[in-house]
Amino acid sequence: MSRPSKGNLSAWLRGGQTIGHTFDMIREVLARIVIVLILWGAVCVICVNLRASDDEQSYGTLALMANVLEWVGPPAPQLISVPTPGRGPRPYPVGEVEQLSWVAPHAYGYFHHAKLGFALWIMGAALTGIATAYWYTRAGKEKLKTRQIRGQQVVRAPQLAHEITLFNQEQAKAKNRPDHLPANLVGIPYPMDAEQEHTLITGSPGAGKSVAMHRLIRSVRARGDRGVVYDPELEYIAQHYNPETDLILNPFDERSPAWSPFHDATDHVEWDRLAHGLFKDPKSGDPYWSNVARSLFSWTCFTLKERDPNVSLDTALNMLFGSTKRLERLLVGTPAHKHISGGAGPRVSSIESVLVEGVTPLVYLLGKGEPFSIRRWVNQERRTPGLLFLSAPETHADTLRPLLGFWSEIVISALLSRNAEGIAPHPTWLFLDEFPSLGRIDKLADGPQRLRKYGGAMVFGMQQVSQIQEIYGKEKASTIMGQCLNKLILRCSDFQTAQIMSETIGERVMHRVSENTSYGANSIRDGVGIAPREEKEPVYLPTDLMNLPSLQGVIRMSNKRAGRPFPIAPVAFSFDASPRIADPYVPRTGPDPIREFIARARGERPDDPAEGTAAAPAAAAGGPVLVAVDGDLVVDGEADEAVNENDLVADPGALPTEKGRAISLARAEAAREEAARENEQKQQRELFDGDRPTPEPRPAGEEHSLGSLGELTGDYGRGL
Repeated sequence: MSRPSKGNLSAWLRGGQTIGHTFDMIREVLARIVIVLILWGAVCVICVNLRASDDEQSYGTLALMANVLEWVGPPAPQLISVPTPGRGPRPYPVGEVEQLSWVAPHAYGYFHHAKLGFALWIMGAALTGIATAYWYTRAGKEKLKTRQIRGQQVVRAPQLAHEITLFNQEQAKAKNRPDHLPANLVGIPYPMDAEQEHTLITGSPGAGKSVAMHRLIRSVRARGDRGVVYDPELEYIAQHYNPETDLILNPFDERSPAWSPFHDATDHVEWDRLAHGLFKDPKSGDPYWSNVARSLFSWTCFTLKERDPNVSLDTALNMLFGSTKRLERLLVGTPAHKHISGGAGPRVSSIESVLVEGVTPLVYLLGKGEPFSIRRWVNQERRTPGLLFLSAPETHADTLRPLLGFWSEIVISALLSRNAEGIAPHPTWLFLDEFPSLGRIDKLADGPQRLRKYGGAMVFGMQQVSQIQEIYGKEKASTIMGQCLNKLILRCSDFQTAQIMSETIGERVMHRVSENTSYGANSIRDGVGIAPREEKEPVYLPTDLMNLPSLQGVIRMSNKRAGRPFPIAPVAFSFDASPRIADPYVPRTGPDPIREFIARARGERPDDPAEGTAAAPAAAAGGPVLVAVDGDLVVDGEADEAVNENDLVADPGALPTEKGRAISLARAEAAREEAARENEQKQQRELFDGDRPTPEPRPAGEEHSLGSLGELTGDYGRGL
């Protein structure tokens, strides 16, 4: 009959067998201890007899025997033979033996030695019991103890901080840098020169990511380093902004200097990079229009910069928002010229729409302020403290996002140019909390692997891995995270992030022992088996990371110590309630840059609402004087040849009939077209047959170089 394995009978049998086997094992252990105590007792008896004299042994033994017989009573013998001095043995009642005058002194002495022997036995038994209990217990635990054989080591946070401090002291002495002050991340110091190996802080909302970033920024400021802080929530300005050493780059903030891409873009590659930020590819559909707009924007700005190093943003915007024909003349000889050659049409109109939409955010940069260059600020010759905050109010975040990304790329580009410019690699930090909100910035993805040699230290903050995988792809996202050798992992909100962070922390090989019990009807089958095994496991399971409390996490520092890497450590830190020392956002006062730009485009004074075609003020930094003709912007020198529509229509004071109005409009349109053709022919003659010297003939098939753009655009280019 088969025995049920999960029924009550099976449980009763299992319990009875295992409990009975447990008692049998206890009995065996106690039997061994009793044998030891008996042996110890024999040793104590021998010691007593060795110390006692012959008479003490003889009379003491008789007295002890008499006491035992008296205690037992009948039918045990109640008389015992006692040797009498000079008279031989004589029988005495057992109750009188101990009181005999010649027995009592010797019996007392023997009993005294016996008491000492018994006390010695008690002490030995106690020590034996304690020793065996400790020994057996420890041996039993050691048999089942889990031990780490190899893999990632884990220690407490104070021990990790102590190990890194000792390492830094050794390195400071070896490199003769006694004044070295390490930055620290939630109380754990960075190993010397490990800051340039970049840092990743990941955690769900409320886990403490921003708290850790705040503390790191204070540590960086205490070191006297420079740092660029991406502040999308305006929280870092409120707690860290110091007007004496720091700057805020935000065209909507009164404290911001006047930045223009012409202050930092040095080659066509950087203009193309800004164009990619301004003109995003559509999520679906053909990216042709975005590609064309990028080409037009980058080549326009590059050509203007090549002709006049001091060209202003106002001039560039007037060109981009102005006549397509003027833009076409400017781009003659560039790859972008073919996109708008051939005159107006539906395709050109679509290109203009995309171009205007993408360039519009640059209009906000036309505000007043001191000219500012990010590149020059980053590459200071001397090591000076300061923070540069890249921020935007929530209402303008979408508008400024392309600029925020471009500013971050300029910082990285400036750091990478330090060697070429002879700038020492001073530590410069780039704090990018919630950096996926910047969108795709390829230089951010490729920067960490190169910045280490130039003093750049990047600190990334993110919530979920899927955020950067969506932007950069799975492989590139892994590259970004892998290049950050310092990591602070806080509570993860999703399993994917927890799984990846668990793998990032590492694995270890553990030695474990399992215990199993066998039992059966025959006691020979009863026994306990111990089976050792080795298992590889993650140090922290994904579930462990998902269940971390707020302000608690796991820290892993870059391995700068030869021979033995630094262990990881669980950390807990407190919320730092620092006071607010600055306003996060101060709205810009004074004239609205957009209204001023529109007024200049219309040919008005910025503060004069009257319409007209008066000459606009000169553009900033040497820009051309523009006037409005037919709703278009032309250079002042071309205004004389332009046709004003007001000269072609009836007196504005008259009230024409519908027929008269139609005739007037038709005539005005015909006159406008004729004037435009004549004007274009004249400009073409000036462009190719003017006073400029005739260029030397080029060999057939030779392409125009960028250096010939001035020749190709003629006097018009020199006018700009």
